[in-house]
Amino acid sequence: MSGVTEGVETPTAGSSTKQSKRLRDRYGPWAVVTGASEGIGREFAVHLAEAGLHLVLVARREAVLQDLARDLAHFGVEVRVVAADLALERGVHTVLALTEDLEVGLLVAAAGFGTSGPFVDADLAQELGMIDLNCRAVAALSHHFGGR
Repeated sequence: MSGVTEGVETPTAGSSTKQSKRLRDRYGPWAVVTGASEGIGREFAVHLAEAGLHLVLVARREAVLQDLARDLAHFGVEVRVVAADLALERGVHTVLALTEDLEVGLLVAAAGFGTSGPFVDADLAQELGMIDLNCRAVAALSHHFGGR
C-alpha cells in the first residue's frame, strides 16, 4: 500500500519500483525540497530519494543537510545541498541560481513556521519574517519552477 501526501505517492515495500518510475515519469529527474533539515521536509526527501529522484535539499543549517545528503547516498541519487534562509529574498535567489542547470519538476515547499497569540502582542519583525517564508518564498519558488 502506498501513502499519498499532497498528490505525491510515497513508495512502500513491494510497490516502490512501479511508483518510482511513475514519480520520475511525472516529475522528471530532480526535486527541490525546502525545509529538508527536519520534519516533513526531511521525510519527503527520504521518500523521494528512495523513489530515485535526484534532490536539492534546502534549509538554513548546512551541516544538517550535508548529513542528510550522506544518509541518502545509498539510494544512488545525486544530492545538492543549498544552505539558504528563504525568509530573505537573497535566500530565494540563491536557490534559483543553484538550480538553474537542473531539470526540476517537483517542488516540496516544506519550510515554514508559525506563531501564536494575539497579533498586536507579537514581534512584528518575526511576523513579517513568517509571511516572507510561508508566503513570499513559496510563491516565488512555485512561480519559477512551475514556469519551467
